[in-house]
Amino acid sequence: MRELSQSKEAYFELLRTVIAIWGHVLPNIEQNKAPEFIDELVTRGSIQDWLKKETAEEKNVGFLIIFTVLKNVEYEAIPASFRSVLQILYDLSFNNSLAVKKNCAAALGLMGLKAPKALKEKGNEILARLIKMATEVKVIGPEGTTINKIKETFNDEYLDIIYGAIGKIYAKNPELITQKDEFLDSWLNYLPLKVDREEANSVYQELSILAEHEVYLKGLVGSKGQFYELVLKKFEECSKSDLCSLEISEKLLLARAKLISSKFTPV
Repeated sequence: MRELSQSKEAYFELLRTVIAIWGHVLPNIEQNKAPEFIDELVTRGSIQDWLKKETAEEKNVGFLIIFTVLKNVEYEAIPASFRSVLQILYDLSFNNSLAVKKNCAAALGLMGLKAPKALKEKGNEILARLIKMATEVKVIGPEGTTINKIKETFNDEYLDIIYGAIGKIYAKNPELITQKDEFLDSWLNYLPLKVDREEANSVYQELSILAEHEVYLKGLVGSKGQFYELVLKKFEECSKSDLCSLEISEKLLLARAKLISSKFTPV
């Protein structure tokens, strides 16, 4: 990756500032006007062009726009055109840069959470890709160094982002939970998250909400109830995690108690 000159660094800092301003403006745009504004960002190529740039720093501008839109706009205000970004994110997940992979996983998770309709057609394909990303042999880290095994502390954040994304996709697309037991198994076994407190509480919050609905709770324990004991264990582990807030911990324990008292017992 070529080094950025001081003037380019200043340029990217200015872009980041502008995008941050958008983040403050978007929540205040009238609900019926937000889709038009976001559609302009997509159809005029702002997001897509940045994501297709050469360097991770340039691609990061496109990712920042995606994060800003998804974090500050209600689902109803996200236009259909935003779905075109999904394929680009999927393609970029094969990029060798660790920074790009992290941003891809985070963006896919937010897409699943805030734009679930965009995930329905490619849901299983995206989940399969995220699982693969967590086990890939080679990933290019900082300064172009190759990381041969994703198990070091350095990569806990990377794995948190990936499995956090899977949790968010499940949260708003619960029909995907029951489609591939191996995906659910991999996700449950990774929990609790290891590093990112904000990500952990976001995922645990969604997990506790899932457990409030019987049909989703039944999905969590597996097609044959084979994950029943694992789900009980993971709810408890997540609730006791240092990253888990007291409020979310209480919700998880209530969800666990509901599961124990429910009829969803192992087959």
